[in-house]
Amino acid sequence: MFAPRGWLSRSLAREMYFLFSRSSFFDQRWYRDHHLSGALKWQDPIWHFIHHGGLAGLAPSRSFDSAYYLEKNDDVRVARLNPLYHFLTYGQAERRLALRSAQEMVAALIPEASAVRSFLTPHIGNPRVSILLDTETPQHQRVAFIATAISLSLPLRATLRVLHRGIPSPLREISEALPAEHSDLRAGLEITPVPLTATYSDIPFYADEVSVATSWSSARALRFATTAENSWFIAPSPRVESQTTPPTGPEVPAGFAMLRNTPALQNENALGSRPWPSRLPLTSSTPHHHQNIRTQQWRIGIVNDAGEHPLAFSIGLEAISLWLAGSEESVEVKLLGDPVAPFSFLEEFQPLPLQRDESIDCLVVLSSATLGDAEKESLGNPHIIHVAPGQPPLVEAEPHSVSRALAQAHVLWKKKKDTR
Repeated sequence: MFAPRGWLSRSLAREMYFLFSRSSFFDQRWYRDHHLSGALKWQDPIWHFIHHGGLAGLAPSRSFDSAYYLEKNDDVRVARLNPLYHFLTYGQAERRLALRSAQEMVAALIPEASAVRSFLTPHIGNPRVSILLDTETPQHQRVAFIATAISLSLPLRATLRVLHRGIPSPLREISEALPAEHSDLRAGLEITPVPLTATYSDIPFYADEVSVATSWSSARALRFATTAENSWFIAPSPRVESQTTPPTGPEVPAGFAMLRNTPALQNENALGSRPWPSRLPLTSSTPHHHQNIRTQQWRIGIVNDAGEHPLAFSIGLEAISLWLAGSEESVEVKLLGDPVAPFSFLEEFQPLPLQRDESIDCLVVLSSATLGDAEKESLGNPHIIHVAPGQPPLVEAEPHSVSRALAQAHVLWKKKKDTR
């Protein structure tokens, strides 16, 4: 199982071969098991990665995501460089990431809800109102929502910008909503696509720009684009009674209300848009027959059903990120369920699948279903943080609530550990 001698006679190929053979980021056995089959099993895995796998986005190990590295780094992709070679030679020193972050994983799971990449630009001319439409915006309401943004911009003498994400340019809806007599508004109109990919040019926003979200996903996407007092959400009503409409009194479609785009409202509408998991992934409830092997590190498990319920899984990731950001503890994070693309928390903690001989100290269950006694015992009788929306006494399905529950569970674990 060797590379062709003639191919390795090339200096760059030879350099890559020896670099990869000595790197912890290349696991030959793992690469062969995951990417080579049939007759290819007999091929040298390093040579296969150099010749084909790298540019095809195949991961050389759990610790490096070639596809992500190529997507994230345009210069590497355009130059058709082997991603691991670039990372080991240049990227690592330049603080480029080998794996996507937990925040990027959330964006990959629910791309339309990922924060709009933006930057603050000096105010030029009139104020501006921006409205974001996406696939979650009810199609039959798009004209009415654009009309709402227009009625909001007129008293402010603001220009209108229509952002669209995941849908074609809404020219027809704009033409239908924009009155013919407002030629000045039509002249200043901007129509801007917001890509679903992680890489695109940042979109400029004024300091006093008003933003209008039209769905749960666009509300999350605009959460950092404008100031809190200028961020609005056309939400199904009634929602939060304490919310107030803008002082300009826009014309809101029947059955909707213009509310402040707060984190609480974003979470409430996001949860209302998707059914919460009502079962556990099969692999998470399968007994592991562990040997009760425990480490000095606190081991967190998260029930992973990212494919069917990305929003629920994302809440778990955001909660763990919040807790880790305020803690200096050394932890292990384990995933139970269907595999997902590799990622890391804070560039340090990489979640890995739970092995059969491992126990869990704390398990975050993102489902209305419960673990039975046999399942709990098979996992080492962990502390359970059971998360579901609006089901007391379960932990509320909100990142800060779950993060607080993690902090409390960790205190209990430390006390138990100190008494052993």
